[in-house]
Amino acid sequence: MPVTTAASTAALIVGTSPCPLWELDAHERLRRQLAQVGSRQIAEDLSSLGDAQQVLVIDAGFLFDLLTLRGLIAHPGALLVHPASGRVAAASVARDGLDAVVACVRDGSARPTGMRLLTPAELAGYDRNLRKTSPPLLEPVTLDRRAELEALLYGNAYKGITDFVTKWWWPRPARAVVGWCARFGISPNMVTLLGFLLVLAATFAFYHGAYALGLEEDGDLAAEAEIRRARPDVASDHRLASAGVPAVDLQDPVLELEPRQLLRQRRLVVA
Repeated sequence: MPVTTAASTAALIVGTSPCPLWELDAHERLRRQLAQVGSRQIAEDLSSLGDAQQVLVIDAGFLFDLLTLRGLIAHPGALLVHPASGRVAAASVARDGLDAVVACVRDGSARPTGMRLLTPAELAGYDRNLRKTSPPLLEPVTLDRRAELEALLYGNAYKGITDFVTKWWWPRPARAVVGWCARFGISPNMVTLLGFLLVLAATFAFYHGAYALGLEEDGDLAAEAEIRRARPDVASDHRLASAGVPAVDLQDPVLELEPRQLLRQRRLVVA
């Protein structure tokens, strides 16, 4: 019997989710997850599946993680059942039995005969990337559980082996920052780039002996970015306040100054 891999298995996303999680639509989350596990063909209707002979059918009304998807791909001919509700959340099926499985997953029709029933607990639970063992995630998405599910996703993304501060102290404030970034569309790559630029700026300040400036460079650059955006069409008092910058009169002539000049004046006044 040939080994079923993600590359040889097409994915069909059916159904809808009642709400986004971390500002991400369920279909988009599943597309990203399926790409991560190696699925090359991802569709949302039967006509887009091409000639794939093995199909992973996934209900967007459930929350999955990579372990769940990888585990199901490794079990062709299986239905993945949510233990508490008994609902079929996903299935790995041969093309000739696809119609009956789609009706079962999407519409709740009768389960096709001759297919193995699996629960998340029967799938492999070790994540090599995060170096930890945890039960594969499978939860129905409902509006009243949105905060709970977001917390679950956030917690599952943490490494199993890390330092004390990162594991026990940092998650709570970091989660607040993650929520803010998600709301404003700030991607992880953008955060990484900003951190890199701040390191360069601080290094330049330390090289010239401006140690205090180097330590506060991150705050100044953030303030400068907000000042540059302090225009009626792109800024608001709320966004400035969230960055720690007092609300300003957008018609004030002082805004005509270069941001760096304004920051230097602020330092002189404080000193």
